[in-house]
Amino acid sequence: MDGIPVVFVDPKRTSKLCPICGNRIQEYRQNRRKLLCTDCGKSMDRDVVASMNIAHKAWSRFNMLEMIQVKRSILLLRNQCRNPAMMMW
Repeated sequence: MDGIPVVFVDPKRTSKLCPICGNRIQEYRQNRRKLLCTDCGKSMDRDVVASMNIAHKAWSRFNMLEMIQVKRSILLLRNQCRNPAMMMW
């Protein structure tokens, strides 16, 4: 498979957690588009928060899939080394 990898992420509750510290964030009363993290003090637009959290989830999932593929390759190589008859030349 060539090209750009695509990872699907469920967007539910992605604007509820601070992308900086991971704690729950609150809406400003005057402006519902702005969110404020009471722990780290970061203030951002809710769409920016959601996009950062979606990107983080996708990156984490992509890295996890990549690690699984690497582990499978290592296991395959180990099995081939244990059984020289299975090695492909």
